[in-house]
Amino acid sequence: MTSLSTPRALAYSTAMIFLSTLGTGYFLGLFSPSITAEFGTDQSTIGLIFALSTLAAVVPMFYFGGLVDRISLRAYTLILLAIFALASLCVALAPNLLVFAFGILFVRLLGDWLFTHAALTASVRLLDGRKKALAGLPSLGYALGPSILPALAVLLLGIYGWRTTWLAIALAMAVVAIPAFLWLLATERRISIDVPVAARPRLAIDRAVLPYLPALMCVPLIFSGMLFHQSVWLEQQGATDWISIGLAAYAIAQTSAMLISGILVDRFSARRVVALYALPAALGMGVSLLGAPDWTILGYFVGAGFATGLYFACTPHLLAELYGNARLGSARAAVQCVTLVCSAASTIGLGVWTDAGLSISIVLIAGIMVIAVTSLIALLA
Repeated sequence: MTSLSTPRALAYSTAMIFLSTLGTGYFLGLFSPSITAEFGTDQSTIGLIFALSTLAAVVPMFYFGGLVDRISLRAYTLILLAIFALASLCVALAPNLLVFAFGILFVRLLGDWLFTHAALTASVRLLDGRKKALAGLPSLGYALGPSILPALAVLLLGIYGWRTTWLAIALAMAVVAIPAFLWLLATERRISIDVPVAARPRLAIDRAVLPYLPALMCVPLIFSGMLFHQSVWLEQQGATDWISIGLAAYAIAQTSAMLISGILVDRFSARRVVALYALPAALGMGVSLLGAPDWTILGYFVGAGFATGLYFACTPHLLAELYGNARLGSARAAVQCVTLVCSAASTIGLGVWTDAGLSISIVLIAGIMVIAVTSLIALLA
């Protein structure tokens, strides 16, 4: 366990969530046209690479995710940032698709998942008890990251190209991020807590979380692929002009959901919130089916953002209720392994679907049905 002052804990979690944007599907999707042109491939192949890198991350995710329970947060963060810098350098210098895929594996593992894992685990653990409502404040990183980093990447991409952009990311990690986080965590104190070996979470998902797992997984299963391939299917829908507005609405909704997550958990418990958290996504997809894909598509973005925000914020609270704070990192890592499989399946499936030119409306209807069924299962629990 770790002890850190509240301001530094909030700053740490916010900054890590901010940097997690660098590994998200929608950020990496910005480079898809450049990558396909560079290596002479197509959207399905790029989607397959991202999906396979996601699947390959399952085992290291469980190890690195559980490591946060066993070493200091300072050492843990240094390891994550150093590996991410090396992975970014690998992407920048990749001579072929194989090396590129290897770099993307660690960019996704560290950026999208472990940065967020460290931030959310720390926010729940460090801001426990009466400060639980503060645990939603680091979600401001979800607003700042998508607002700043993709725009900066597009600017660098247009001027210098994708390789120089990733080289700049690697240098920024090594020269700016690592020293900044070492300073931020300089006052960290470790508190030793003895956890019996028999009580430690294993890779297997046990009965405690099993009834809630389908509800937790429905959001990554539906939206991982849709967000990664959104430029393609929105172009097929004739709604590309709404992407920038939609992403802004997505970020605002996600941040709003995370800000109120602590209040909701305090009022209703994490179990009840998790059972119903995906309903805004179902409502948003329903709105997007009402008419022409112009303003109605904003329903999809807002619903997806709100549900995603609750998913990220409430999952650690649920696992803390089920397993306790001392085992939170390992428990969340085990659940995240299942999330990676769902994300991979979604990315592959939607890549094939969009390349085939099939209607996205069918996916939206199926998504609504999945949310309804999984929410009912969690409610009955």
